[in-house]
Amino acid sequence: LASDASELGKITSLLRTAIRTIVNAAVRRRAHVLVLPEWSLLPEQLAWVMSRAADARMLTIGGQTPDTTAGTYANRIWTGVPIRDSGGHRACLVPPPRQKRYLSPHEQVQLETVGLTSAAEAQTAIPAYRWRDTNFASLICFEFADISTRQQLRAIADVITVSSLNMDWRYFDAVQDATTRDSYSLTVCVNTGEYPGTRIMRPTKSETSSVASVHGSEIGRASCRE
Repeated sequence: LASDASELGKITSLLRTAIRTIVNAAVRRRAHVLVLPEWSLLPEQLAWVMSRAADARMLTIGGQTPDTTAGTYANRIWTGVPIRDSGGHRACLVPPPRQKRYLSPHEQVQLETVGLTSAAEAQTAIPAYRWRDTNFASLICFEFADISTRQQLRAIADVITVSSLNMDWRYFDAVQDATTRDSYSLTVCVNTGEYPGTRIMRPTKSETSSVASVHGSEIGRASCRE
């Protein structure tokens, strides 16, 4: 789309409006945590999103729209941790964004087709942050499919978030069930509204483990169950 300024502008405008709507709704509802999908945050909108997170004291996690520099494809995730000093001043701690470590086979084929290389570094450790006495770590889509990554998080995270853009939601549902029980952690998997697969799971007995879920479809319709 880089060569089609008109189409790119339309998509960017729709995305910017959607993110503003979602963030403002979360603030109005006094949400403590907001997790956005992969490919959802525009670089020029990051400052505004993190400012809103600081004002509302709302932990915010989301994937940046991808970018390509000198033939290298980057897919990053951002985290905003709200803080308040002794004087009551609010701010948002924003660590450097983390690059997605693993690409799906479909992504790899797409990049090879257009002659791009990925900035992914599989050996980079996934950081865990502490907020409101809770340790959390965040993954980007296909990273969730890696067993060793999930094992690493078992020892460091009480909450695991996954920002995804994923059609293979049945597989991710199975992975989320296993991770919730094997790691005994709360898991939050957020997909685009076009597909099913957005769920919050807690490590309890089966009939109470699903806290909330949003199941969309390929035609964009979604129903919510809480």
